Amino acid sequence: MKKYFVLLLLALGWSYMTFAVDKKEAFVEKAKSMAGHYKLVEGSNPKCSDGYLAFVGDKVEQGLHLGHDVFVGPFVDTKEQEKDYCQVAQKISFSPDSVTQVTEISRCPASSKSDESVATKHLSFKGNEVYFEIKESGFKCKYVKVAKGGSNE
Repeated sequence: MKKYFVLLLLALGWSYMTFAVDKKEAFVEKAKSMAGHYKLVEGSNPKCSDGYLAFVGDKVEQGLHLGHDVFVGPFVDTKEQEKDYCQVAQKISFSPDSVTQVTEISRCPASSKSDESVATKHLSFKGNEVYFEIKESGFKCKYVKVAKGGSNE
C-alpha cells in the first residue's frame, strides 16, 4: 500500500510540474506573438511610456521588458540570503496570457528592517493590449500594439 501511495505522489508531482511547464510555454509563445511596438494608452506613473515589447537580450529566462522601465523577470524562482543583509525570494507564476512575479525581501537585520517589503508585478495580454501593474504601489500602465516586430529598443 505504501508503495502505491509513493507512486501516486510521484505521478501527481510530475503532472503538476508538466502543467506548470505547459503554462509557461503557452505564455512564452503568446509573448513572442505579442512582440512589437506599443503606445501608452493609460499610465499612473511617468515611467509608463511608449516602447518595444521583447525578451531581454532575446533570452526568455532573463525576462520580458516593455520600453526601458517596465520589466518582469527573470523567469526563475529564487531564494537567497544576502550576506549581512536580507533574504530575497522571488516566485514566478504563469497563465497562458499573463505572468506574475512576487518578490519578497525579509529577514533583514535590525539596521535594515525598513527594507523589508513585497512587490507583486503582473503583466497580461488581452487582444492587442498589454497591461502592467505593481500591485503594492498602484503603478499601472496600459498599452496598445501599434506595430509588429522591427528592431528592439
